[in-house]
Amino acid sequence: MASSLVQPDIEWDQETQKDFIRAIDQASDRLAHIVDDLLDMSQLEAGMMKLDKQETMISFIVKQLKDQLSDLTQNHQFKVHITPNLPVFKVDEVRFGQVIINLVSNAASYSEPGTQISLEIHNIDNEIVVSVTDQGVGISAEHADKVFDRFYRLESGVARRRGGTGLGLAICKGIVEQHSGRIWGESEPGKGSNFSFSLPIEQDTQENHLPS
Repeated sequence: MASSLVQPDIEWDQETQKDFIRAIDQASDRLAHIVDDLLDMSQLEAGMMKLDKQETMISFIVKQLKDQLSDLTQNHQFKVHITPNLPVFKVDEVRFGQVIINLVSNAASYSEPGTQISLEIHNIDNEIVVSVTDQGVGISAEHADKVFDRFYRLESGVARRRGGTGLGLAICKGIVEQHSGRIWGESEPGKGSNFSFSLPIEQDTQENHLPS
């Protein structure tokens, strides 16, 4: 496509040039996403992903993700609920945010426009529990145990995926486990899905509370 733009014997009108540039930009973004996923997966498998864990507030991380979340859910009804007064939390902010973005992106990819996607974050039994719920196509029991496998993709709804690699949930699983947490999914065909993960609140941060 880029080569077409520089053909010396063809003169493209301005609108066509813009269409070419938009398509090239989108393809570049998809390629960068694929490369990032492959690098993350290789780091996880080699045990080389290093976490930069710092004390932070959940509300701060979600605020930092606001623009990305809005972009991912622009065709959906997006709801966020964070339990007030969550304790200060020790976590790698970038990786924690990456898991949230991956789960919301997955929900949007398999949900019809106009349906609701919700992000909820609670403190349950000294764990931070994050849940992303959608009203999408759902997952049958035969696929439920496989969705966290590398390169595994559901056939239903693939046309709506945003250039996914099939590594998103596997990367989520790896990052969560790096934080000594766990991740799981609950779903029913035609009734949507709920993907949740929980991370333990480290002992030395439990007594520190800041407003959320």
